[in-house]
Amino acid sequence: MIRLGYPDRIVEIRGDRVYLFKRKLYSADVSDVIRARYDPTFPIPAVFLEVAEDVARVLERFRSPPKSYPPVAQNSPTY
Repeated sequence: MIRLGYPDRIVEIRGDRVYLFKRKLYSADVSDVIRARYDPTFPIPAVFLEVAEDVARVLERFRSPPKSYPPVAQNSPTY
């Protein structure tokens, strides 16, 4: 979970969802918030447009790329 604090709101990123508390609770998919950063006409509550750039920036910084493991060969010894 990642939290971003602002004077008038709190943003939490939990998994693939973004929760925004500003007098009431809003939620959206992370992908929709990122898309709204590049397309302000994307149909998402306007409160997300105000934080979309910060959400994208923090995810670029703190999320690691998906791990890729090499396949295990059949009948290979394990140590």
